[in-house]
Amino acid sequence: MKTTFKLTLAAFLAAGVLSSSAFAQNSPVVMRIIAGSTGLFVPTSHSLTTSGYTDFAANIKVREDGSATGQFVCAAPGAVVIAGQAVSAVTNSDGSVTINGVGYGYFIGVGGFENDSFFVTFRAGGPRVGGFDFADATFPAGFYDTEVVKLGSVTIDQ
Repeated sequence: MKTTFKLTLAAFLAAGVLSSSAFAQNSPVVMRIIAGSTGLFVPTSHSLTTSGYTDFAANIKVREDGSATGQFVCAAPGAVVIAGQAVSAVTNSDGSVTINGVGYGYFIGVGGFENDSFFVTFRAGGPRVGGFDFADATFPAGFYDTEVVKLGSVTIDQ
């Protein structure tokens, strides 16, 4: 009897986890972030990188329940390629949107990494207006890089 109960409870809990994941996927999409193509680093007191550029892209759906799906990719030529899967999103009071997720990538001359938590905060707009802030688990506390769009745009459709 105990074995049956344990298996039934395990099956019940597994079904609950699976259905809650499915429920999150059924939550209505309330926002879409589409971004790319070239960003320039902005020298700030909180940045690790203060010059140069990246090629970047994002295609992210934000759902009503705060979950997010999609990817953010950013490559600094000759230095690093970072890609991340969006997990959650928060709209900030200034209209920007912060995406949290799990990333992976490759540092030239150092090697690859995975399961790296990150955040990216998008600001809508075209050249010299739109941009993003980025940090992952390797950044010291309080530090994040800021970029402004050189070519392309950041679009936040709500």
